Amino acid sequence: MNSLGHNSNSKSLQDFLIIDPETGRSTGRIKITDEIMRKYLVCKIDHSKPKGKDKIEVVINDSEVIGLKAVVKAGGTKSWYFEYKPKGSRTNERHTFTSKFPEMNTKDARALAKDIKHELALGKNPKDTIAERSVAKTVGAIVADWEENILSKSQRYRASTRKHISARFKTWLHLKPKLRKHSNKGTVAHITKHHNDLNIKTIKLKFITKKQLINYHNAITLRSPSQADRVIDDLQQVFNYAVEIGEVKENICRFTKPERNNVEKRMDTVRPFKKSELLTLTKSIIRLTKKMPSVKMASLALLLIAYTGRRKEEILTLKWSQIKMNNTEMHFSAAQTKNNKAFIAELLPAATAVLKRLEKGRKPSSNLKDQYLFPATTKSKLPYLKNPIKTWKLAIEMAKKKNPEIEYKCIHMLRHTFACLLLEATKDIKLVAQIMNWKSLKVAEVYADYLDRDPQKQGIKKLHNLLNTAA
Repeated sequence: MNSLGHNSNSKSLQDFLIIDPETGRSTGRIKITDEIMRKYLVCKIDHSKPKGKDKIEVVINDSEVIGLKAVVKAGGTKSWYFEYKPKGSRTNERHTFTSKFPEMNTKDARALAKDIKHELALGKNPKDTIAERSVAKTVGAIVADWEENILSKSQRYRASTRKHISARFKTWLHLKPKLRKHSNKGTVAHITKHHNDLNIKTIKLKFITKKQLINYHNAITLRSPSQADRVIDDLQQVFNYAVEIGEVKENICRFTKPERNNVEKRMDTVRPFKKSELLTLTKSIIRLTKKMPSVKMASLALLLIAYTGRRKEEILTLKWSQIKMNNTEMHFSAAQTKNNKAFIAELLPAATAVLKRLEKGRKPSSNLKDQYLFPATTKSKLPYLKNPIKTWKLAIEMAKKKNPEIEYKCIHMLRHTFACLLLEATKDIKLVAQIMNWKSLKVAEVYADYLDRDPQKQGIKKLHNLLNTAA
């Protein structure tokens, strides 16, 4: 049969036999699928007939890889084996796979059968290939080992980094995205649609191919190009670990620039706030602290981000023990920064004013929450404020009433704005890099480009004047 579905309970294996179009006869082979293995490969015993010496089993031949066979015993156990006839022999040799179905799915069984055929062509023993495959760890098992032995213990990973990597693996490797109200439904639908390419968890790491990794990357790209690159970066670290422990000989999870996605940087498409816009925004946030006491803590956090140019996570997790020199300095250890580089942030008077305001409302306590500048105001697993995004949206809406040109931009644009205005004021990119605590000057290139935009505008204006000047 050319096209048969699996919806009818009345079907049997006979219905899936492939017919030779020339002879009209059955080829005796079936295009095996996991669904056929689960639903139709069964062994029914006829108890009315006398028991014979022959083993009771049902065998089907795969049409995709000649020699690959699936068998089910009377007890219901389903397994795979490869059968071939050695040169000069009158009988066939059978090599049973160690892993049974569904532990080894159809895709993996075909891959192993192809490897065996390749090894046979080289004169090698199929038993060695099967034995090697049986002890090899899956992608999922190696990732679990890496998370336990490296990710959770190494000092190079910040707590937030560990959280994000684990979340990415949960979504794109285990294919179990965290479901929240009104979110991730699209991701679930995407995973369902592209499950075949995304389901690499059960593949043996030693035998996964670059093509499978490329297909995996492409499938994630259709949902989020930036996520796809990050997941591949995570897997590259896992492969490096696998090389170190001797699981694989080389890291095939290295993607060149053409193989990766051309993801636009945030400032390529979104301009930072202008000085006038930033002033309007900060005034709106200050008004929010007075108008809505319930968002006062979140509003002050936003002000401190705007006045210091620090990352949102650095401000939200800030402790009073990090505030020094009468509220004029913030001290960050290497473990508290993205680039694992300790530094001291000198503060603007406006930032110092925010700290003094927070200090006035502070109540001395040994409670863990009270050690933070911005303790959690609601029941939360975290002792500090989680995310002031709702307050940020309120501030944007309030500011737009004063200046309609203000558009919504993510909170992180406050850091970009701080850096750009600092560069505009000092004209010293090295000084800006030091104040922003960038790991290298390469990060500063995007800000230097921003600074050069005004001369670009002037150049266009001069060209316009030249073209419109009477000859």
